[in-house]
Amino acid sequence: MDVPYNMTMMPNLLDHLSQEDAAQAMSQFNPLMKVQCSEDIKLFLCTLHVPLCTPVLNQIIQPCRHLCLSARKGCESLMLKFGFRWPEQMECSRFPNSFCVGENRSLSQSEELMENLECPNIYANLIQCGICTGIEEFE
Repeated sequence: MDVPYNMTMMPNLLDHLSQEDAAQAMSQFNPLMKVQCSEDIKLFLCTLHVPLCTPVLNQIIQPCRHLCLSARKGCESLMLKFGFRWPEQMECSRFPNSFCVGENRSLSQSEELMENLECPNIYANLIQCGICTGIEEFE
């Protein structure tokens, strides 16, 4: 199972203009996802780099603040051990508490999602939705 959505919008929340830029930026976090320093790190990073967009609302749905806080709590100490600080652009206070990706998840839903989560292949052939400006659909 991939992320639970199949439409994204560029530029993303980090102002990457293309899927390739987002992929390159996200690759620096591969070690954190590999060691699973937080049960929420994959979903948080995916929603940041390949954000959910819905044509109905014509906007990006941001990751929830608690998703960011969970990812940061689990991974920041590991990053510091290797001389890296939690990036300013990923500061949790900038993310909403509601109407966001990651809200209303129970622990069992989180565990099930994390067991199967893979970020979408952002090099896949993308189809322009035509409804929202910048929306792209991926498989």
